[in-house]
Amino acid sequence: RGLEAGAAQLVPAESVDRATRARLTGRPAVRINVMDLTFIIDKLSAPPFDYELTIIGLSEKTTTEMLQLMSDVFAIVSPKHPRLDVAREPVEVVVQRLMEFLRMVKYRPEMDQMEFRMFMAQADHAVVFPVLKWVLSQTEALTKRAFVGYYMTPVLMPDELSMDGEVAAIRDEIAAYQQQFVELHKTRETQRAENKDPQVQKAKTKQLEEEREQLKEKI
Repeated sequence: RGLEAGAAQLVPAESVDRATRARLTGRPAVRINVMDLTFIIDKLSAPPFDYELTIIGLSEKTTTEMLQLMSDVFAIVSPKHPRLDVAREPVEVVVQRLMEFLRMVKYRPEMDQMEFRMFMAQADHAVVFPVLKWVLSQTEALTKRAFVGYYMTPVLMPDELSMDGEVAAIRDEIAAYQQQFVELHKTRETQRAENKDPQVQKAKTKQLEEEREQLKEKI
């Protein structure tokens, strides 16, 4: 550990990228400022989260408490994400579930996956706070992304089963259903957008009025 710290001091900061610096120092090279923490607290204090937190309270959370907070936030953003007591689970199971959610909503950490997993397991502030800021800044969009991602997640199976004909047929059937889901979801979102468009609503209202007048004439 001492050798790593010494190596970090010998290497100029500007000459290494963040991932390399993380390996040298044992910590991710991410700066957390008060404005970011204030943003996180403000978002967590508002609906639908309604937490009563302060910057100090957030910063002093234990590893388990911080993982619980992240798990609960993800569960509120995506109802498909289970809301569980993380203290009753092995930390690797908790971290795997959190990372699956982040992968589903297309979060891109500024380090490789192995390092990210390690720092997540430690609930390191330099990893957790950027994640919370990113998620809380776009909860509505991520709710939609998580909804689609949940149904589009590839079905994982052991290699020995992947060559089985019956299993392959089921996998192809699932892929076909997923494609249908994509098309239906696009149609639904288009209809929603049209319903919010005042011009579209005005045109529909006019059309309905014309149809009503035509019915009156026929009657």
